[in-house]
Amino acid sequence: MTLNEFIVARQEFCRHRHKEKCDCKKLIMVAADILQHRFLPLKDLFCKLFGCNPSKFKSDKAVSRMMQLPVAVFPLSMNGGQKLYVCELNSCLDYSKLQVLINGLQNKDAKKEVVIDKDMLQMLCELASSEKDRRLIKYAVCTSSQLSSTSAKNLYGVSDLAMLQKEVTQALDEAQEIREAVTKIASIEKSVALEKLGFVVSDSGESSDSSSDGEESVDDLSDNDATSDNSECLTGAKENLSRST
Repeated sequence: MTLNEFIVARQEFCRHRHKEKCDCKKLIMVAADILQHRFLPLKDLFCKLFGCNPSKFKSDKAVSRMMQLPVAVFPLSMNGGQKLYVCELNSCLDYSKLQVLINGLQNKDAKKEVVIDKDMLQMLCELASSEKDRRLIKYAVCTSSQLSSTSAKNLYGVSDLAMLQKEVTQALDEAQEIREAVTKIASIEKSVALEKLGFVVSDSGESSDSSSDGEESVDDLSDNDATSDNSECLTGAKENLSRST
């Protein structure tokens, strides 16, 4: 029987058999909640729908109630402890193997691959020429391994990872600001050098307009010079003609 079939059957059963208040409605709500979310912590589900105080929750009582539905209840390792979870029963599924599979995936995600061991880190730090370099090495190793402060302390003896990360982040920000300032200064010095050589550095739009104006001025001068030269040639030719006559 599926949960959908259970809901239909329980509603029909309750309608014909129960005249007074019963738990059928709560069981139907449990089934609907599991259908919606597929996979739920037993304690959260039971306390929510049966009005149980979490501090007074008893797993055996909750499991007994859940066994009235076509569901499976099994433990999983979560955050260092075990919790009971509930889902719809599937006769084709081996839940003991599912439990092993999920626990294996949880443990794989929880483990952080250690790039180097503590002795190797110590050797690298000894090769560093300053305390700043040693702290940078520790920062790089802990960050690349995605270690928490507790893991960094246990694995490498780094007791101030949060402070170390703050210092390095601040130093990186300052280095970026210095790099940008140097780039800006270099650009200004280049502009000044070009201006000393007679080149005016301006925006492309202004340069285009200036170039256009310059070209028009040169053409006008050329035309005026050519007209003046032609006038002088004609006057000289007239005088020569007059003398010869």
